[in-house]
Amino acid sequence: MRWKMPPLGMALFALLLLMATMGHAQTFTPIGSANGSNSGNSVSTSTATSVEVYPTPFMHYYENGRAQYVYRAAEISAAGVPAGSVINNIRWNVTDANGASGIPNYTVKAGTTGSTQTGTNNGFITSPATQWGPATYTPTTGANTFALATPFVWNGSTNIVIEICHAGSGFTSNAIVSWQSGLSYRGCSQTRADGNTTVCATTTGAGNQNRHPWLTLGWSPPCTGTAPNVSASNSGPTCAGFPLTLTGTITSGSANNYEWTGPNGFTSTAQNPTIPSPALNAAGTYQFRARLNTDCWSTWASTTVTMNGTPAATTLSQSSFSVCVGETPFGDGLLSTGCATPATLTRNTVFPGSNHAIEGTAEYTTVSVDVPALPGGAVITSATLILSNVVANSPSWQSEINVGTSGMYSLAPAPISADESPGTIASVSIPMPGFPATSGTLNLRVFDSFNDGSVNPDATIGTALVEVQYEFPGTFKWYDAAVGGSVVSTSLALDPVADLGVSTATPGVYTYYAVCESSLGCGVRVPGTFTVNPRPTGTASGGGTVCVSDALPNVTFNFTGTPPYDFEYSGPSGNIPVLGHNSNSFTITNAAAGTYSLSTLNDQLCSATSLGGNVSVNVVQLPNAGTDNTLVTTSTSLPTNMLSLLGPNAQVGGSWSGPSPVVGDLYDPATMDEGVYTYTKNADAPCSGSDEATIEVSEVPITALVLEFVMPSFGMLPTWELREVGTDALAASGGGNFVPFAGIHVNNTGVPPGNFYLTFPGSVAPATKYTLRTAGNPGIRLIENVAAAGTAHQVAEFAVTPPAPSTEGTVQIPVGPTELLFTSCDKYFWKKGEFIVVNE
Repeated sequence: MRWKMPPLGMALFALLLLMATMGHAQTFTPIGSANGSNSGNSVSTSTATSVEVYPTPFMHYYENGRAQYVYRAAEISAAGVPAGSVINNIRWNVTDANGASGIPNYTVKAGTTGSTQTGTNNGFITSPATQWGPATYTPTTGANTFALATPFVWNGSTNIVIEICHAGSGFTSNAIVSWQSGLSYRGCSQTRADGNTTVCATTTGAGNQNRHPWLTLGWSPPCTGTAPNVSASNSGPTCAGFPLTLTGTITSGSANNYEWTGPNGFTSTAQNPTIPSPALNAAGTYQFRARLNTDCWSTWASTTVTMNGTPAATTLSQSSFSVCVGETPFGDGLLSTGCATPATLTRNTVFPGSNHAIEGTAEYTTVSVDVPALPGGAVITSATLILSNVVANSPSWQSEINVGTSGMYSLAPAPISADESPGTIASVSIPMPGFPATSGTLNLRVFDSFNDGSVNPDATIGTALVEVQYEFPGTFKWYDAAVGGSVVSTSLALDPVADLGVSTATPGVYTYYAVCESSLGCGVRVPGTFTVNPRPTGTASGGGTVCVSDALPNVTFNFTGTPPYDFEYSGPSGNIPVLGHNSNSFTITNAAAGTYSLSTLNDQLCSATSLGGNVSVNVVQLPNAGTDNTLVTTSTSLPTNMLSLLGPNAQVGGSWSGPSPVVGDLYDPATMDEGVYTYTKNADAPCSGSDEATIEVSEVPITALVLEFVMPSFGMLPTWELREVGTDALAASGGGNFVPFAGIHVNNTGVPPGNFYLTFPGSVAPATKYTLRTAGNPGIRLIENVAAAGTAHQVAEFAVTPPAPSTEGTVQIPVGPTELLFTSCDKYFWKKGEFIVVNE
C-alpha cells in the first residue's frame, strides 16, 4: 500500500463571481441523465486504479489530477437549452463527499469546442479558458455550482468541453459524483498521480472514457438585437491613492447600458467609472461590456491596471507664511519635516499544497509557485524562504535535508540543519538576498544527501512560503503645481522670495507642493502657501461747502483690506484714534468745519504705507457788510480805507456805490466827493442774499499853520510832530533836515479842527527858538517858546477849533514882504511892508 501524509487542514473555499447574468432569469438544466456514480474509496483502499473510481471532478485520492469532459450539442439541445443561450454556471451533483476536502489549486475551465470527444488513451484536446480558480475547494453533498468568470454563448451546434485540474501535496479521497455511462463517444479523459505539483499536468490515465459526470448547465436565454463592439482602457499606471479612470469605448454600434467587473469585487454600470483612491490591490484585469437597451451584450473587453506604490506623505511644520507688499520675508518660510522612514510592507507567497516530499539524492523540484511582481516603486529590503514543520523521517537525519530554489531566483540547495538525527524542524528561514521585484515562477529544489531505503519519502516540508519585505522610499521635492509642474527646490525649507525670486511688489498667493516622490513619480503633494498680502488703503469722501444755515455734511473714510481696522484720523478736534472697526467704511456724521484726513491705518494683516488725500468741510457765513459809520476828513487828508471803518465783521469782496467810484475800498478826498457811500456784500455760494452798510463822508477845512524855527547856527532842524490830543493820532510832522545857516527856518503845515499838541521826538539844539501860529495876516500865535539849553522835548497843547489866540495875544503882520530885522529881549522885530511889527 502507498504511504501518504494526510493534509494538515482544509483551505477555505473561495468563490469569485466576475459577472452578472444577461438580465434574464437564470435556468439550470441537467444534461443527459444520471445512471450511476463512481465508486467510493477511502485512504485505506487500494482500488484507486479501478475503472469504477473515475471519472469524478472531485478526485483527491491522488495529489495531482486532470480531467476533460465533453458534452455534445445534441445532448445539450435535447435537454432543452436553446441555441444562443449564455452559459453562466456549471454544476456537479455530489452524492457523498466521502471525506474529500481541501483540494488545492482546484481549477475549472469551460468553453465550446469543435471536437466531438476527448483524445484516445485519456489524451486531452485543446483546453478552454479558465473560468474558476485556482483555489482550494472542498466539495459538499448536493449541488456544487461554479459561476463562470467569462460566460460564453452556446450557438446550438458546438460541443462543450469542461476541464478540471488540481495539484499539491497531500491527499484525502475522491468525492462520489453522479455520472452518465454508456456513451457512444469518449466523454472523458482523466489522469492522476502523486508527486507532481504542476497544475493541469498530464500524468497517468485512469477510468472509463465512455462516461462523464452528470452535468447541469446554468444558462440565460439568448438575447435579441445586435451587440456593439467595445474596447477597454485605463488611465494607469496609477499611483496608489490617486484616481483611476476606466474607459469603455464603443467602437461600433450603439449602447446605453454598461457593465464593469474587476478585482476585489469591483462592479460599475458607468461607461467610464473612476475609482477615487485605489489601493495597491486594485491592480489586475478589468472587464467591460455594453448593450443598447435590452439588445445583446457585447463580448467582454479587458484592460489590465498597473498600480504603483506611493510613499508616505511628508508633513509641513510650517505650511503657510505671509508678508505685506514690499516686505522681505524672514525665518524659514515653508518648512517640511522631510521624508519619514518608509513603512515596511510584507508579502507572503505560499507554495501550494503541504507536506512536500524530499526523496532520494537527485535534486528535483518538489513544488513551484508563481510569484507576482511587487507594485511599481517598491524596494525590497529583505526576502526570506520560510519552511515550516520540516520532518526528517527516521532513520533519515535533519542534516541530510537540502533545500534551494531555481527559476526566477537561484539558490543552490544546501543543508538546512546540522542536526544528525531524525525529527522535526519547526521553522527554517533562508535569506534570499537580491530577490527580484518582478514576477516569475519560483521552484523549490530539494534532495536528501543520503537515501534511506527503509523510508519513503526521506523527509517532508509541511509548508513553504516566500516572505518579501519591501517599502516605498521617496525623494523630497518641492513642485510648483498640484499635478505636473516643475521641481523648484529639494531643500526642506523654501523661501519663495530668496530661493525663487518671487516679488513682493504686488499682492498674490503662491502655492508650492512638498512631496516624497518615488522613482516612478508617485507621491502625495502637500500644499504650502506663501501670501503677499495687500496693504490696506484708505480714502476720504464727502465733506464740501455748506451755508451756515444748512445742515453740516458727512465725512466718510473708505477702506480696502481685511477687517478689523485700527486707524487714526485728524480733524478740527485733533487726532482721533479708532480701534477694532469691522466695516469697510467709517462715517463722521454732521462733520464740523475743518479738514479731515487719515493719519494711520492698519488692517488685520498689514499697515498702510500711503493714505489718499483729505476732504474739507467749509461753512459759509451769511453776508455781513459791517456797521454803518461816518468819515470826517479834509481835502488834504490821505486816502482812508472805508471797509475798515465798517468794523471787524465786515466781509471783504463786496461792492461800493456812492457819489464817486471807489477803488480799493479807499476814500481819496483829492479825487472823490463827500456824501453817503454804500457797501453791498452779496452772499458767497451756497448761501443767498446780501447785506449793506454805509459810510457818510464829510470834509472839514484845514487850518494852515506855520512853525518857525530860529536856529542859533547851522545844523539839524528839530524833528517835530503835531498829534491829536487823546488819540495821539499824527496830524502833521516835519523837520529833521539839515540847515546850512543860522536864522529863521519856516515849516508850513495844517491840521483839521481839533485839539492837538506839539512834540519833538528827538533832541532840540540849545538856543533854538520856535513859534507855531496860524497862517495868514494877522496870524494867531498858538505856541511860542524858546528852547532852553539841553531840553529834549517841548510839548504844548493848543486848539484850532474854534481858533483862539494864545496867551500872548494876536500877532498882526502887515501885508507885504516880511523880514526879520533883529531880535531883542525875546521879541521878533519884523519888517512887513511899511511897518515894523513886534511879536508880543
